This record gives sequence, structure tokens and C-alpha cells, in this order.
Amino acid sequence: MAEKFYPVKKNGKYAFIDKLGSLITKFDFDFANMFGGIKVNEEFGYMDGKGTIHISPNYRYEYGFGGFNDGLAIVEVDGEFGFINSENDIVIEPKYYRVNEFHNGIALVQDNMFTSAYFINTSGKTILNNREFGVSEYNEGLINCKSLIEKKWGFVDMDNNFIIPPIYDYTSSFHEGMAAVIPTLIGKKVNKKQLFGFVNRNNEVLIPPDFNIANGHFSEGLCCIWDNGNGYMDTKGEVVIPCEYLVGENFSDGLASVQLKKNNKHGFINRDGNMVIKPKFEHVERFENGIAKVTIGKDHAVYKEGYINKDGDYIWKPTR
Repeated sequence: MAEKFYPVKKNGKYAFIDKLGSLITKFDFDFANMFGGIKVNEEFGYMDGKGTIHISPNYRYEYGFGGFNDGLAIVEVDGEFGFINSENDIVIEPKYYRVNEFHNGIALVQDNMFTSAYFINTSGKTILNNREFGVSEYNEGLINCKSLIEKKWGFVDMDNNFIIPPIYDYTSSFHEGMAAVIPTLIGKKVNKKQLFGFVNRNNEVLIPPDFNIANGHFSEGLCCIWDNGNGYMDTKGEVVIPCEYLVGENFSDGLASVQLKKNNKHGFINRDGNMVIKPKFEHVERFENGIAKVTIGKDHAVYKEGYINKDGDYIWKPTR
């Protein structure tokens, strides 16, 4: 399994550390990011999971300069986008106006700004089209999409057949067996507030449309909701963490980042709603493999970035 490396910055140059906070490269890069993407002397490349550096002068790495998903990364050549593999070989020719990263074996692409987006597989073959896939995601075997006829949202399978009919004002992708949907009507009344509920793959209502959803899906059994603040509900639709935060993010590694209303600082809560890492950061990213990136400093001019573990201890103290 490829090891996860983390970019750090010092005196304007970038390097990578491992999960223990030990440097594994020198500060040789003009830019580096969480995907392993790097920039050196106006050339772009990436560091793979074995720590090997790959540089190519022929194309520009986009969407994170070398972020690989399903073994492929987005590249740009003369303003058009395609995909390379980890050997730096072009697998799907750069010919698209817009592309999304691959996820579960398919990626959303668009030929030009006037045409509808459609899905391709990792060989570049068109597999799903004739739908409106603008903000769609393939997850748990279904894709949320908008019918060009009914002008409503539903879910199709990989054969482009509607499994859940296009009857909703909006749908989000499936996570943990549930998907958020906005019905046009609640009972016989128009859903003017655009409240969300949740359905299963059989389009059975699991949670009635009573909520303003903040993040659109369940993660680790909880979903962030909005009611004059962010809080969390469980899969029964019961609010288990009060809506008292300015911002709440999805749970990951058993923790979720929240932003306080009183001072805009970010910290982390556990599934019981207890603040386990004090809110003292200007910005945070979610925990992954026990590590989270954090930012301190009052404004962008003095921001410093570091990494903490789940105890809130630094494995790399903030630098810039």
C-alpha cells in the first residue's frame, strides 16, 4: 500500500513529511500539495507513494498538480484536459473542455461550454450521456442526475436506466445507503423552503423532509444539518448534536471539525458532541489516517500551516 506523505512549507519552499512528522525530502519544491503534486522551476510533477519524484515538461498537472484517483491524474495541454497514469503516460488524450477526477471508475467530462457533460470510464470510453450530470457523483452503484425531459432529479444505474425516477427538485449522491432529496411537495403543499429528506435505493423515505442539510450526506452515521447553526442528526432523523456551530463538517476518523460562532475558531468534536481538540485554529482540514492539517495566524499574510494527531498534538508545528 502506498504511503501517505504530507507537504510542509518553510521559508517559501516545500518538502514532504511522513505520518510521524519526519522529513523525507529536502525543501526543494516551489509548490507541493496533499496529493503529492509538486512544482519545480515552472515544471510540474508529483511524488508517488514510494517517494519517487516524477517531473514532466510536456504538460501541466491540474486539480492539485498530480492528484491520482483510480490510478489516473488530470493534466492540461494547450488548454485542454486529459489523464495520465502513474508512469507519466497519457491514457486519455487531452481533448476536453472540462473534466472531473475519476471516482469509482468513471469521470465526468465536457467537450465544450455549450454541450452537456457525460461520463467516461478509465479507458476514455463514453458510458453515460443524454442526461444532465452537472453536479453528479457515482457512489454505491447509482448516479444522481437530472432528466432532460422531466427537468427533475433522480438516480440512474450504469446502464443509464432510472432506478429512482426523476421526481425530485434535487438529489445528492448515495452515502451509507441513503441519499438526500428535495421533494417538490410535502404532503399536498409546495416545499417552498426546499427541505431535505433521505431515501434508500428503493426510494423509500427513511427520514422525512424536515431538514436544511449542510453537507448533503451521512458520514460515520451522522449528517450535518442547519437550524440557525450547524449540528448533527443520526440515521433516525434525531438531532444528537445541537445546532450551535457556525460551520460543521463531515465526520472522518471519528472526529468532525466545527467553527465557533463567538470567535470563528476551528476545533474538533467527537461523535458525542464533546470538543476533544480545542478551537484555536483559523482553518482545519478533516482527519485522515489520524492526521489533520491546521492553520494558525490572523490573516493570509501571516498564516502558518502544520499537522496534528487525534490527541491535538503537533507532529509538525506550523511554518510558512
